[in-house]
Amino acid sequence: MNSYSSSFENSFHEHYPMVVKTAYYVVNEVDLAEDISQEVFVKLWEVWNRKGQIENLQAYLRTTTKNLALTKLYQKKRLKIREQQYATMYFVEGESETFDVPASFLEELQKSLDQLPPRCRLVFSMSRFEGLSNDEIAEELQVSKRTVETQISAALKHLRQDFKGRQGDFFPAVIPLLLLSDLFL
Repeated sequence: MNSYSSSFENSFHEHYPMVVKTAYYVVNEVDLAEDISQEVFVKLWEVWNRKGQIENLQAYLRTTTKNLALTKLYQKKRLKIREQQYATMYFVEGESETFDVPASFLEELQKSLDQLPPRCRLVFSMSRFEGLSNDEIAEELQVSKRTVETQISAALKHLRQDFKGRQGDFFPAVIPLLLLSDLFL
């Protein structure tokens, strides 16, 4: 290990707890704070490789962490707003939040899901059709929560691509609901 890597590793060990605490203070979620902290140190590594060491490393890390944490909160808030918009756009208040899904759509959905690797299909089904949380799926399958998130993301990406450009009124209305909410549970 060269002195460059050693110096970065020392900085990582010295400042990681502060970065996690700063991120947690903003987002109030341990897992998200740890993810943000990893991203902060990846950014630091990139800057370190381009420019060399940073003069006031602690200030840089605090600022980068706060900015990234606020960005993540903003993205979560936007996703929540979109979910609410889709739900209110396609359901009349006072009516049941379930509806009959045409058999043709279910067939298309099943065909698309069948194209997924078995583990990815299983994780997606457990999440969207059985209503299990990512933690519950991870525990049941004895994998990390991050693996579950990756598998769900891969399935969603596949479904978005597979259903992209479909004709008819039903597909554009149902896909966002399936992808963003638990209305099919």
